Parts: sequence; structure tokens; C-alpha cells
Amino acid sequence: MGHSAGGHLAFWLADSHHIPPHSPVLDPQPHIPLLGAIALAGAGGLRLTIDLSGYSTFAHDKPEVYALMGGPPPDLNDRYEAGNPGDLLQFNAPQILIQGTDDIQIPPELPFRWAEMSRRMGDPAIVTMFPSADHLDIVDQQSQAWTIVRDVVRKMAFS
Repeated sequence: MGHSAGGHLAFWLADSHHIPPHSPVLDPQPHIPLLGAIALAGAGGLRLTIDLSGYSTFAHDKPEVYALMGGPPPDLNDRYEAGNPGDLLQFNAPQILIQGTDDIQIPPELPFRWAEMSRRMGDPAIVTMFPSADHLDIVDQQSQAWTIVRDVVRKMAFS
């Protein structure tokens, strides 16, 4: 589970078993069984982030992705293939994407596009949108959204 840019890291970790053995980003740690992956207002895919850059006041824009990866995808395709969760699909585990409709940090379209891409690869993916919730409401334990987030995590962990 990860929030915002941590959503990318959570989904990347869930996909890391697909990283080619010769990749410089591979760290062969013991494999931990995956129950699922949860993105809380998460920037799941780097290529999706690039595609949606310029949307509203989207905080994670092309320059941030380029800085993380060292440049644009055409110049560094091997890095994107190893570092972008969308290039590493199929998770072989359920994915849940939780977001607020009033999020100006991560475009509300991103989780829907991710879920569609993931389902095409054969993975179950569910998007839950919270009306009037912003980027931080999803992780605020005092918000109405938090009860649902907590229940989703418990269900995934204990089912």
C-alpha cells in the first residue's frame, strides 16, 4: 500500500518479480507472497503520469518522472521497462485504487486508466472514488474515507 508517489512504489514492488535479471534496479531479496496492492491517491504508472501531465495542477508531472528515471521513455526504455509498474504487469494479485474526486494532486482519471490497463492484462482491479475527498482525505484517519480504506486493507490482509 502506498499514498501518492508511494502508490507507484507499492505497485512497482508488487510487480518487481517481472524485472529482468540483468536490470540494474533488481535487488534479489527473498520473495514475499503478495496478497494484493493498494494505491491511495496513487501515481501508479510512470507512463500514465507522463500521459496525464498538465491535467489541472497535477503535482507529479513529466519533469518529476524524468528526474526519477533519468530522462524520457524514448531515451531510456530499459529503465522504464524495469521501473514502471505498467510495464511489469501482470501482478497476479488484486489491486485496489482509492481516490477522492476533488484530488488536484493526482488526476481522478489515473486510477481508472490504470485499472483498465490492468484488467486487460488479466488482473482484477477495483477503483473506489470518494466524492468531495481531496488528496489527503484518503489518508486522514478523521475523514469519512478512512473507514473504507481501513476496511479494504483489513479485508485484503485477512481474507
